Amino acid sequence: GAFGLWYDNLNALFLMGLAAAPFLWLFFGALEGIFQLFESNVWTEAYLTMAARDSTAPPE
Repeated sequence: GAFGLWYDNLNALFLMGLAAAPFLWLFFGALEGIFQLFESNVWTEAYLTMAARDSTAPPE
C-alpha cells in the first residue's frame, strides 16, 4: 500500500544520495579550498600589515 510506496521511494532516495556523495564531496572540497585560499590570503595580508607597522622593516 502507501507504506510500501513510501518505503521504495525512501530506498531510492537513499541510493541516489549515496551515489551523489562522492561528487558532492569533491565539489564542496573544491569550494572549501577556494574559501581557504581567500581566507589565508586575507589573514596573511593583515599579518604583513601589522608586522610592517610594528617593525622598522620595509613593508613587502
